[in-house]
Amino acid sequence: MNKKIWFEPAGNLDAFFRNMDAAVAAGARSLFLLSCDANHFPIDVVDRKLSQLPVPVFGGIFPQIIHAQKNFDRGTLVCGLDAEVEVRHIERISDPETDLASQIAEFDTVLQEMPTVIVLLDGVARRITPVLDAIYDALGMNRRYLGGGAGSLEFIQKPCLFSNAGVLADAAQLAGLPMHSGVEVGHGWQVLSGPFLVTRSEGATIHELDYRPAFEVYREQVEKIGEQRFDDRPYFEIASHHPFGLKKWDGDIVVRETVVRRADSLLCVGEFPEGALLYILSGDADELISTVGQVAGRLHVDGGFVLAFDCVGRSLFLGGRYPEEVAAMTQALPDGVPVFGALTVGEIAGRDEGCLEYYNKTIVMGAFSGE
Repeated sequence: MNKKIWFEPAGNLDAFFRNMDAAVAAGARSLFLLSCDANHFPIDVVDRKLSQLPVPVFGGIFPQIIHAQKNFDRGTLVCGLDAEVEVRHIERISDPETDLASQIAEFDTVLQEMPTVIVLLDGVARRITPVLDAIYDALGMNRRYLGGGAGSLEFIQKPCLFSNAGVLADAAQLAGLPMHSGVEVGHGWQVLSGPFLVTRSEGATIHELDYRPAFEVYREQVEKIGEQRFDDRPYFEIASHHPFGLKKWDGDIVVRETVVRRADSLLCVGEFPEGALLYILSGDADELISTVGQVAGRLHVDGGFVLAFDCVGRSLFLGGRYPEEVAAMTQALPDGVPVFGALTVGEIAGRDEGCLEYYNKTIVMGAFSGE
């Protein structure tokens, strides 16, 4: 499946619409749309445009987008695909009364035939893990998954997923692509201390670790190894350097970011079940950048393109060095391979040998064949 890309770096709404029209006029049968949150587009105007498009639409609004070996906090990207992508949605995913399985059961069987499914969701929605479990239960392991969370660094829920029905909030989007892909994942974070037992939690909020207030345990461990003190700095400035890690059965660490302190409890991106064992992690800029090069180097590229979903938390940690991470994506690939994607609020991946997993502070890359 071939693609053509229209990119504009200013976040101009008229240019975004013109590029959609240009892609359709060039023969695109589906549109993959990426936009930056800082564009601040009027949602009602975008809704009208999306509802008028004659081809399937998917994609979202993200903190930043990646194109031409650079990252942008303003701008839009329109990717016109020459195949008709099958797009489905799960709505009201934060509502505990929502029957996720019944919504997925209403999808026709066409997604079962797709070798690759891009999964995008509202990055600040609750019940993310149950949503991914329901998707995996319905579609299984015989395909590749990749994607991430849309939204902004404000962590405020608002419309963020592009569809033919408009811009959606509190939803998950499944885009089935009739093309094969290879998916690779990595992060580069190292264990600092632990494990600690999650003895009381509620969704994405950890109340207790080892039967003690969660913040008390976290502060004790983090301040032990550095000069930074939580009493002197905003919580997230320190916490962004020390995410949590969940160890999987195969020994891999799944990274979970802690973003807000609420008294002695810690709000994270992604759920922590009671009884889970977690670690406190630490990062080194050189190691994180090197890991991205290793992830890209493991991809098998066969005349197609590479799609990257990189955590916005990595850019916050790396600061002025983040362009080195973007460069590492392309330098490890054969010359001329197009790379584009988004900085996400959480990352999603699933390969033949494992379940559909939700990550933070991680890079997910997919190589799409040129067939």
